[in-house]
Formats: sequence, C-alpha cells, structure tokens
Amino acid sequence: MLAVASGERPILNGDEILEVIECAAFVQAGPLAKHLQDLLNSDNCLLMYQASATYGVWGLHEMSAQFIQNMHQDLQEELKNLSQELIEHVESQVSSTFVAVGSYSTCSADELPLAATRTICYFDEDDQDWKVLTALPMETSTSLVGVTLLENIVGGVHGVDKKAVESNFCYDVNTDTWSLLPGHKQLQYNLTLIGLEGCLYAMGGESERTTMSSVEIYNVTTKN
Repeated sequence: MLAVASGERPILNGDEILEVIECAAFVQAGPLAKHLQDLLNSDNCLLMYQASATYGVWGLHEMSAQFIQNMHQDLQEELKNLSQELIEHVESQVSSTFVAVGSYSTCSADELPLAATRTICYFDEDDQDWKVLTALPMETSTSLVGVTLLENIVGGVHGVDKKAVESNFCYDVNTDTWSLLPGHKQLQYNLTLIGLEGCLYAMGGESERTTMSSVEIYNVTTKN
C-alpha cells in the first residue's frame, strides 16, 4: 500500500494479490484497488474476481467480471470452478467488442455502402464477422473528429472549407440512443480525445486552420 501511495507500480504474485485485496478492503484504499485493476490479466483475473467478491472490493470485482467475459471462450474450463452466482454475474456482462467508425468518403453507395450510410460496425468474435451497431446522427461529422471509448464523438468539420462542427454526441450502447453533449469552448477538429475515469479530455487539434495547444476537460457525471 505504501509503495503504491508513493507512486510505485509493483508486480504481484498470487499470494500477494490476495493480501493486497484484503488490505484494499480493510483500509478503503482507492489507489491500491486501482493498481490491482491495472494488473488484471488472463492468469490472475479469476483469482481477483473471487477474492474481490469475498472482501467486497466492488470496483475490482466488476472490472474482473468484464475482463473474464471478454475472454469467455478462453476461460470456459476455468469458469466451471466458480460458484453458480459468480458464473451468472460474468455471463450478465456485455462483452467488449472492436468498433469501427465510418470515415469521410466521397464514394457512392454502390462503391462503399457502409461509409455512404454513416454506420458504426462492431466485430462479432463468435461469428468472426462485422455487424452494424448503429448509424451516426446526420449532424455528426465523419472528418477529423475525436472519438473515445466513453462512446463519444467530439468536433470534426463539414465541407471542403473545414467549417468546425458545434455539436458533440454521446452514444449509449445499452439503449441504442444518441444524446447531445455541450460544445467545448474552442471549436476544434483533428483533435485527440481521451476518455478517462468518467471525464473527456479534448487536446490540441486545429481551429480555423490554426494549430491549437489547449486542453479542455468535460466531466460526464457532473455535465460540466
């Protein structure tokens, strides 16, 4: 715990993981639980899943369940050793998938149908095939936008004169709906967008053909 608090990121073996999970639960050490999440891999995910359920480290428990679901095919035999309750919780998770967002194209629908219809596709690992997830809102740019794992699309341009788009969008995969996000203070395109711990970070990019060095943050929970 002291090592993590001082900024170190120690690698842990199985016995140490059990001790650290117990410690994280006893002292309610958020950074310690976060470090355990960063250490999740195919060798320790089942151990972390069971131990976090025992000690009530719920953030790690949920992330372990999601990790196991994503590797469900590879861990099917090992899963049989879990209790029925833990197995059912893993199976209730929505698997993470590869997602492809359509990019700007001047082609016709006959030449490239998915780009022309502004669809977002996901890769179904069971069927080994790409399938349509949803369609982009018509107001959304597909050129020079920022896209991040919090299911958000920010910025971008319309037209050859690169007019910056004012509207930002968020996609909820559970309800299959798009919602509007507040526009950032400086309209940007060709930016870097990162989703981290419930916040969006919009960095750099361009505005009116001028390179930007600003960084803006948007808290998804507080909506500001």
